[in-house]
Parts: sequence; C-alpha cells; structure tokens
Amino acid sequence: MRKNKPLIAGLLAAALSFTGYAEDEPGVTVYVAGWYYQDDTGTACYWKNGTRVDLPSDAYSEANAIVVSGADVYVAGSYDSEETACYWKNGARVDLPTPGYGGRARALSGSGVYVAGSYDPIGHRPLPKACYWKNGIRVNLPPASDYRSDTWAIAVYGSDVYIAGSGYGTACYWKNGARVDLPGNNAEAKAIAVSGSGVYIAGDYDYSKACYWKNGTKYDLPGDDAEVNAIAVSGSDVYIAGSSDDKACYWKNGTKYDLPAGDGDSVAKAIALSGSGVYIAGNYEDGDATKACYWKNGTRVDLEENGSSMANAIAVVAQ
Repeated sequence: MRKNKPLIAGLLAAALSFTGYAEDEPGVTVYVAGWYYQDDTGTACYWKNGTRVDLPSDAYSEANAIVVSGADVYVAGSYDSEETACYWKNGARVDLPTPGYGGRARALSGSGVYVAGSYDPIGHRPLPKACYWKNGIRVNLPPASDYRSDTWAIAVYGSDVYIAGSGYGTACYWKNGARVDLPGNNAEAKAIAVSGSGVYIAGDYDYSKACYWKNGTKYDLPGDDAEVNAIAVSGSDVYIAGSSDDKACYWKNGTKYDLPAGDGDSVAKAIALSGSGVYIAGNYEDGDATKACYWKNGTRVDLEENGSSMANAIAVVAQ
C-alpha cells in the first residue's frame, strides 16, 4: 500500500499494542477523512467519532484532508476518477476551477479556505501542474520541473502560506509562491509544519529513504523501503508518521517506533494530538481488503467493517 491554524500534534514514544476498540475521552470529537469502496465505486466520506458521513459527488470520489473550524467541517478531495478538484463545506461540494482537464486537491488549511493540489493542462495527467486555491481562486506555483509538479501539504502560519511538493525527483516547498528546492536525489516532500522560525518538511529520497528537512538541511531517518506522510512539531520534538517495510510506524526525533496492525501491510497517514490523547490515522490490510482506522495511544479503532476503506487525514477537536 503504498490543518485554522496548523494543528500541533505529537506521538508517544512508547510500546504500543492493539487491545480492541478505544473510547475517546469525554469532550473530544475525532474526525477522519478518506473513502470507502462499495458497489464498485469509491465514495468520499469522513467519520465523526466512528459514524460515517458520505460526501456527495455523483461519481468516484475520495477525501484527502480535513479541517474543523468552529461548527464548520471542511474536507478537500476530488471526484470523477480524481479529475475534478473540490472541497466540501458541511457536506456541500464546491468545485475548484482548473484549466484543461481537471485536477486533485490533497491538502487543506481552514485559515481562509486554502487548498493545495495540482491541475492537468492537457489531460490524462501526464503533466500535472502545482497550484493552490484560496477561497476558490487558483494560484499557480512555479514548477519544480519542466515535466511535472505536485503539491502534497499546506500550512498557513500568520500571513505566510507554505506548500510542500515535488517535481520529477526534486523535492521543494513554496513560501508565498516562491519555490525553495531541497537537497536529495529523486526526492519528494510530502508533509510540512512551521514552528517559530523553523520550516520542517518530511519526505523521502532515492525513492525509499525517509528523511526530513529543517530550514533546508536534510536529516535521514532509519528504516528500509520507507514512506513518509505526516509531520508535526511540538516544542523541540519532531514527529513523523508513515511506514517502513510496509508497516505503519512513526519517528520521534529520529528514533523509529512501529505501530501494530496485524500481519498485513499497514501505513500511518496523519497525526493529531488532543490533551493526553495521541491520534494516528492510517490503514491496514485485512485479507483482500484495506481497512481505515486510527490509533489512539496505541489502541486501534476500526472505522469501516465491510469492504475496503481508506483513512487519509485526521482532526481532533476538544469541546
């Protein structure tokens, strides 16, 4: 198998084990965005404390990011075989304008409605172009390569907009539209967090080596055949979530910790923290199906019993 103000999140460096279904602490609402597969199509959705809320699309769809701002729930994604970028606000779909042949929305910030993604100027997705939308207005980003550019994560910090992405082997981020390339061969930047004067970006290079960059300096992470999907910074601690050897894991300050999820492949996709609760959204294989789940302090919570499903993002709100 292969964020309002950015949410400060962390992971516990502890021995973790699955013991069943976890009850969330009183006053906490857990939102997980993704999709489920049923009747030969995928349907974008989010789960609120385990109850699924379908998102309208009239076609194949998926949800990639979620932000909760007051009473409003924003979910970014795409539909129609991933050819139309969109977001949903409280279940109402808003299509995002793209020239040419559509695009994808992969990341979201609720400070204003900022959505990061890409669009296809000539169709069939051979040459995606990096962009973001602010309140529905598309802003093109300087390409990371002549061949293709994608964005994967966004953080709005004060008046500054940071977006992480890549272009055909070149990892980069954009600050207010200006591109900053990152060292590493065949690299991708997949997640971003901003804390004080530090810009932290997580990704990989040489196709399967996990790393993160702090203000442009690369730090390698242990593990083989790695995939990196999320980063969070809490004080001096840097937390990164993903997988190694097809097993869900996270790294805290460079030390890797595995997340148990059975004998099949698994991956951690997103992280969030509320009070004493550490929440990690992800997926694991169960026979021929992929199952959406999250771990709370190491206890796995399954989200969809039937068919296949996928969890791509998480938000935790304390009442």
